[in-house]
Amino acid sequence: MTNTSLPSVTNTSLPGTTATPCTLSFSDVLPTYLFYADIQFLTCLGIVSGYPDGTFRAASPTNRGQFAKIVVNGFGLAAFTPTLPTFSDVPTSYPFYPYIEAATHAGVMVGYSGGTFQTGRNVNRIETVVTHLGGSSVWLPDVKPADD
Repeated sequence: MTNTSLPSVTNTSLPGTTATPCTLSFSDVLPTYLFYADIQFLTCLGIVSGYPDGTFRAASPTNRGQFAKIVVNGFGLAAFTPTLPTFSDVPTSYPFYPYIEAATHAGVMVGYSGGTFQTGRNVNRIETVVTHLGGSSVWLPDVKPADD
């Protein structure tokens, strides 16, 4: 089933500016794609972006560095750039450095033992859930195992 009536997305992110329609121009995301409207919405809000070659690569895995940028943009966190890196494998010159620092400083993402972040490691399902819950301040109820 194809969604032919896509919502109109308008970028109004800057106060005092006139709302302008936001269009999607990724060569690999056609209007008939199931998640076209979602990608358009998130792109127009500045939460996600594509690659320099004009593609979005929706089916590609997301690594922890990329995910940190999505998290920071999605939750509206301010970039954080301490002089000294928190993680031994994330130098200040790394493109996702301010996003990794902001996400971990806010407590929505964490590093690994040994002081690493493992930026190139793909994000798994549980990391996305935990990050979402941590970032949106949702608390899980106390759950105790049933007695056998």
